[in-house]
Amino acid sequence: MMPARGRGRVRTSSVSLGLGAAERMSEVQRLLDADLDMPVGHELLVEAGEYAFASPRSSLVLSLAALEVGFKDLVGKLVPGAAWLVAEVPSPPLERMLRDYLPSLPKVLEINVGAADTLIPTVTAEVRKANDLRNNLVHTGTRVPQLGSSLVGGLAG
Repeated sequence: MMPARGRGRVRTSSVSLGLGAAERMSEVQRLLDADLDMPVGHELLVEAGEYAFASPRSSLVLSLAALEVGFKDLVGKLVPGAAWLVAEVPSPPLERMLRDYLPSLPKVLEINVGAADTLIPTVTAEVRKANDLRNNLVHTGTRVPQLGSSLVGGLAG
């Protein structure tokens, strides 16, 4: 099942969304009115979420593909001169790109979430674990152990 596309309307209470809600709602509505396509990485992530329980192996592969496609798309948008490079040249492991390269990218919006300006180590550890499982599955055909809901659900939904 493909994600729904098309026009829509945003209706919610600005009170329930907190400070800046009106601006956020206006921006979401502007994006809906622009009739833009959902980015491919996001479409893949939605599809991965749909398969999370019916086919966890497929969900795992799609989740990691979505994360890599989304990351490379982000790099291409933030550093246009690097777009060709990230699309055409074999890249280092995804966990390493997230841990080492993501913090060095230009910031469009600064959000203060704590002392560290990096991903939470547990996130990169989960990505590394998921990537190892995916590699064993797709490169050797090795059956993956029962996937926990945190791993598949965390990546896909």
